[in-house]
Amino acid sequence: MIRQVIVIRSEDLRAVLPHNGAGKGKSPEDDEKFLLAVEDSLRKLLDNYGGALKVLGVPSLDSQIRLTQTPRRDLPSPERLVVSVAIPDSPGDGPNVEGLNDFRKAVSGTNERARSQGKREPVLGVGADLFLAEAEYFCPTTVDELLFGDRNAAAALTGAGVLKQQGLTGQGVNIVVIDRGFDATKVRNFGGGLAIAGVQPGITTRGHGLMLTRNIADAAPDAIFYDVPLIPTRITDANVIGFLSTALDVFIQLKHLIAFLRSLSVPPWDGPWVLVNAWSIFDRSFEMPPGDYTANPTHPLNVVVGELVDEAIDLVFAAGNCG
Repeated sequence: MIRQVIVIRSEDLRAVLPHNGAGKGKSPEDDEKFLLAVEDSLRKLLDNYGGALKVLGVPSLDSQIRLTQTPRRDLPSPERLVVSVAIPDSPGDGPNVEGLNDFRKAVSGTNERARSQGKREPVLGVGADLFLAEAEYFCPTTVDELLFGDRNAAAALTGAGVLKQQGLTGQGVNIVVIDRGFDATKVRNFGGGLAIAGVQPGITTRGHGLMLTRNIADAAPDAIFYDVPLIPTRITDANVIGFLSTALDVFIQLKHLIAFLRSLSVPPWDGPWVLVNAWSIFDRSFEMPPGDYTANPTHPLNVVVGELVDEAIDLVFAAGNCG
């Protein structure tokens, strides 16, 4: 299947979302009915599109905000909603590229008709939705490059000691670690985070996210740390929703949440925010259309990253284990 992510207005799916008495249930059958209801609504939104299309999920329904400090007023709902969809394969022919083209034409045609009628565009974004896969290697490079050094060598290489020499310990800085989760007991100040697919923030006791957090805490021990366990601890066929759609939803939620917390003018939320992402795209061959995310600034995820930067939120992304 070819996975795609589509961004629409939350109000356009209000009738089938859980808070209206419908939506995801307690059984696979209920979940299937919900996804079919979302698909029906999406087809109607796309001028009754009748082509190949299957809704895989609505990522925001699998995540909840968890903060250790309770805001003095409720967080309003985000205006944008992310839906992960798939174009089923053609029987015996592999990826349905023609079906993908029909879907993209339906999206652009729907927006064009809305504009010609003086109406707002129903679709806010559409793009490739890459999925997760396991690799049999840590870093496919030559043997002389496998060993880099230790944590002290890394600190020396990055000049991290200069921060302490200047008395900069991260006081009042909000750091969001978007990875596989970390242990809240390993940082001085834990602010909460997002619970994703049942994984609560701050409960992951080992793994890549914890290693990353330790490195950051060494340089900025007094920062406030937030945990967003975006990457599942196990990558299996059960991870049906595309990874980029989940990442996009996380960034939209964080953008919405940070803007809300800043508006309260309450320390530490009114301080600097840094979003740390130690993940990247390694294999571009599964990207459909080719380059639609990695070489396209208008992809919905790239757009929201740009919006975050415009709002003076710092973002760090990995260059990859191989640099």
